[in-house]
Order: sequence, then structure tokens, then C-alpha cells
Amino acid sequence: MYWCPTGPFTFLPIHAAGRYGKDANYASQYFISSYVPTLDPLLVDDPPESTDPFSMLAVIQSPGVQRMDHAGLSCPLPPLPSTETELHNIRKHVPPESLVALGASGTATSVEVIESRLPKSSIVHFACHGTQNQANPLESGLHIDGGVLTIAKIIKQPLPNGSLAFLSACGTAMGVDELPDEAMSLGACLLYSGFRRVVATMW
Repeated sequence: MYWCPTGPFTFLPIHAAGRYGKDANYASQYFISSYVPTLDPLLVDDPPESTDPFSMLAVIQSPGVQRMDHAGLSCPLPPLPSTETELHNIRKHVPPESLVALGASGTATSVEVIESRLPKSSIVHFACHGTQNQANPLESGLHIDGGVLTIAKIIKQPLPNGSLAFLSACGTAMGVDELPDEAMSLGACLLYSGFRRVVATMW
């Protein structure tokens, strides 16, 4: 079931609705939920399957990632110790020849390198910090070494193979309080950029 909530409902975890406790009865017992920011993704046929070989891009936060605060000063982001575990679990299921892993074990990467890899990737997995720019949604992005991979940079890339984007980053499915009916989240923007499916977080 695809949910397309509007107004204040955009901030609710509708997929988790139910009565919990002794006589549990909740939504996930009856159907698998997903969300769409607008009805457009449901009205467009999936493009033909790509003939390119399967490729997965996994980008994880490496130690010492910096961000710019509101005063324009660089300050460290909190560590994300489980990102290495995420990559380890991915490697259990994806053949080495099909996986490009960036940021692992402190190996530096850059926005430019990631941008160049996006068009070749069927699945992308980001395990890092994410921020949403309410004033300018195109500047929302994912924090990596050397900068922020913004929506503005992602939409410039052709994504002929973009099957799934998995955003293991905070707030990537959150909207904006003042504009609840506008799809301004990172996840929604990646759908508009060309990925056919996106997994994002509401917290």
C-alpha cells in the first residue's frame, strides 16, 4: 500500500499505526506500506531493465568528516560507529566485483568521485549524516569527506540505472513544518532525480 499523506499527516509514521500491547493489532500485520510524495511516481511506468552489469555504490562516513555551521566555521560531525558494520553486512551479500565502497576504514573520498559513480550504479547506499535545507531544498544533502553531496549535484547526473537509493542517514524522509504539503525531503528529491525506489528515515 502506498501512502500519499498531506498536511500534518506527512509527519506521522502511518505504517506503524495500530493498537500495541496484549491484543496487538497493527497495520503491518495486514499490508506492506510505502510512501510517495506525490502520485506521479505511481503513474509512470518503470523504464526498461538496464543491460549494464549490476553495480552497487556504498558510501559510509569516515572519521573526521567536517561540516559547515551557520557561522561558516568547520566543526566535526558526531561519529557513526555502526557504518562499518553496515558495510560489512553489505559485503556479505554483494559480490566484490559488483561493489564500490567509498569512505571505508578512513579511506578518503570526495563529492566528485561519488558524482562520477552515480550514473553507473543500480543501488546506492549512504551511511552518513544528512541535513535538510528548508530555505533551499536543492542544498539539502549527505555529508561526506570534503563536502556535502547536495540534491543540486545529484540531479545533474543521468541515472539510467537508478533502481534503489538507501539513505541510512537522519531525517532524510522528513518534511518542513511550515510547508507540510510540499515534498521537500531528501528522499523525495532523490525520487525526482531518477531513482525508482528510495528508503529514507523519518527521525
